[in-house]
Amino acid sequence: AAFNLDRKYAAFLAAFGIERESYCSKPTARVSFTVLGDGGKLLADIEVHPSQPFVNRQIDVSGVATLTIRATTTSGAASCADGIVGEPSLSR
Repeated sequence: AAFNLDRKYAAFLAAFGIERESYCSKPTARVSFTVLGDGGKLLADIEVHPSQPFVNRQIDVSGVATLTIRATTTSGAASCADGIVGEPSLSR
């Protein structure tokens, strides 16, 4: 998903995780989140699994016009594991 920030924000805050209630989330499932600003990585990929709590991150988006978030299943034969970006917010 891509979002137009129009270079108006300083920080993006969100919790990254896997939906634990998903019918197909296996304990070995892994989802990797990539956060891009204008096509460049803003931080290292965030890898999560169903048994861990959501991972909170505050990401510097100063000067970013377009914020892109990608969730990719990386292992565990759980191609239908639901990656979630929870409680997203922006601050100036």
